[in-house]
Formats: sequence, C-alpha cells, structure tokens
Amino acid sequence: MRSRRMRSWTKGLLAVAVALLAACSEDPTGPETSPEGTWGLSSVDGQALPYRLYADHQTAIYLASGTRVIHPDGTCMNQSTSETYTRNTFGDVSQTIRTTDSQCTWHREGGNRFTIRSEDGFEMEARVEDGDLVLTAPSGREFRYR
Repeated sequence: MRSRRMRSWTKGLLAVAVALLAACSEDPTGPETSPEGTWGLSSVDGQALPYRLYADHQTAIYLASGTRVIHPDGTCMNQSTSETYTRNTFGDVSQTIRTTDSQCTWHREGGNRFTIRSEDGFEMEARVEDGDLVLTAPSGREFRYR
C-alpha cells in the first residue's frame, strides 16, 4: 500500500516538474525580432493621424507625423511634427507647425520587447508586433509605427 502511494506521489511530482519546465522554456515576450530600421508613425491609441494631443476652448494641439530611426548600435532618433491651433479673443485662428528632433537609445528586454529612452530620460516600452513597432508610454498611450 505504501509503495503504491509513493509511486502515485512520485508520478504527480514528475508531472508538475515537467509542466514547470515546459512553461519556463517558452519565451513570454515572443520570438526574437529586430526593431532596427526607419519607422513612420501611423496611429496613436488606434486613431489615425493627425491625433489630438490636447484641446481647450482656445488651443488645440495635434500630432501630425512622426518618424523613428533605430540603429543597430543601440541609438535612435525621433522626429515629430505637431500643429497648434490657437483662437484669439476676436475668434481668429492661427496655426503653428513645429518639428522636433530628439536622440534616444534602445536596448532589448528579450524576444520582441525593447525599452526606448529619450535624451531627457523618458522611457517607453516597445515591441515589434505584426510587422509594426509599437511604443507604449507610461500613461498607457500607444504609438504604432509602420
């Protein structure tokens, strides 16, 4: 009787060990992919560009375009163009177009996951998904590049 219990217990322990090994061998971050290349911003939070970043009764700011270049040496560059519309007290609207260039670095977290850090220390999680580069800001806002 004791031998039968021991064999049953051993089989159960072996099944748990095999399941744990199988789970540990799978990469939860997806297959190894490279983010290197030139990427054009296509959407923010699933909405096409231009994307409204901010608006109140006098001002509206839209993200009009963006390009991200990721180099194999761990450096990257970001360029974005925003449009600001401002209404004065007479109801006239003026437009200001601003292009911003910034440098960044990136490093692989594992599989298809990366971290991109801007020159001012701002970090975003990144991944390559379905052929797109997807960046997620700490706020949860998602930027998709093609």
